[in-house]
Amino acid sequence: MKKDIKKAIIDATIKLINEKGGNPDDITVRDICKEAGVSVSLINYHFQTKENLIAHCVQSIIGSITLTHEPWTDAFPGKSLRETLKIALTTTLTFMYAAENISRISILTDHQDPHQGDNTHQTMDAFYPLIKKLCAKKDIDDPKKINMLLVQSIQGAFLRTDLIKEDLGIDLRDADERKKFVDDYIDVLFK
Repeated sequence: MKKDIKKAIIDATIKLINEKGGNPDDITVRDICKEAGVSVSLINYHFQTKENLIAHCVQSIIGSITLTHEPWTDAFPGKSLRETLKIALTTTLTFMYAAENISRISILTDHQDPHQGDNTHQTMDAFYPLIKKLCAKKDIDDPKKINMLLVQSIQGAFLRTDLIKEDLGIDLRDADERKKFVDDYIDVLFK
């Protein structure tokens, strides 16, 4: 049976990304070739560049996490919708900082080549039922717009972490400051 070369390259790259703690800069094309048992020319043929290959693999990694996540509306029984949203956003940001390199690649890839089903779209899909319920309770029109603005603003805050620390004195890499940031944000958004 003929080996699926493209899948072997993807699987090898994902394995290496995980082994290197999510830092694709520590992975060379030669590392990928060795792990997948292929030549550089096959990687170039299927993906053109290491960056394209890494972006493809990161989308796959993040996408698999997003698709297997329990719906936020059911994740925290006994919590109010507002508290559930705060926990959900804090949890999402905590994951993003735990996998900072791959999260950054995922967001930037989605913004450079947006399409239905990308990780940003999957994230919006995951948050939408919760946002829709919260908007209905607060008599807020257009929950899709609120949802999109919420996800985009959290991504923007993540991408501008260092500037936010410099400009506002908020260190989003610190768990307590991150939670307070999310709490304040949701309180302002859903007065």
